[in-house]
Amino acid sequence: RGRLVIGGRFTLVWYQIPAGSVGQWAGTKWLPLSFGVSVGEEMGVADVMALFPYAGGLVAGGGWDHADAQLANNVAFYDGSIWQPMGAGVDGRVLAFTEYDGALVVGGEFSAAGGLPAPYIAAWDGINWSNEFTPVAISDLAIAANFDRVHLSWNVAAEARSALHGIRVER
Repeated sequence: RGRLVIGGRFTLVWYQIPAGSVGQWAGTKWLPLSFGVSVGEEMGVADVMALFPYAGGLVAGGGWDHADAQLANNVAFYDGSIWQPMGAGVDGRVLAFTEYDGALVVGGEFSAAGGLPAPYIAAWDGINWSNEFTPVAISDLAIAANFDRVHLSWNVAAEARSALHGIRVER
C-alpha cells in the first residue's frame, strides 16, 4: 500500500537493475519486486497485464510461467518480499482482477483455473480456485408472466452442465 508499482514487458528498471516485468518507485529510483515474473527460470521476458492489491499484498496477472523462479502459471501473489504461485494458476493470460465477496475474481484468456474448467473467469479464495463465476451460454430462453409470478426456462449446452453448481437468478 502507498507505493507506485508498475507492470509491463521489461527486464530492467532504472536502466540496469534486473526486474522481471514488475517494478516499484522508491521515491528517487525504480526497484524490482524481488525477481519478478518470467517465461522460463532464466528471466525470459514476460507480460504483466494486470496488477491488483489483494490480501495485504499484490497480485499480478499476464502471460508467464514462473515467479521468483517458481512455477506460477500466469498469476502470482507478492507478499511484500517474494512472489508466490497461486495454486496451479490458470492456463492462459490474465487480463483483469477485482474482488467480490472476499474472493479475488480473475478474468482473461484462459479455459481452466487450478485444473477446473473456468472459461475466461475464475475466483481465488486465498487457497483454492473456483469456477463459481463461470459464464454459461443459455439457449431457448422463455419468459412467461402470470399474475404475480414470472416463469423462466432455458437450456444449457450438455458440455457446460458439468461446470454448473447451480444457477442463481436475481432481480
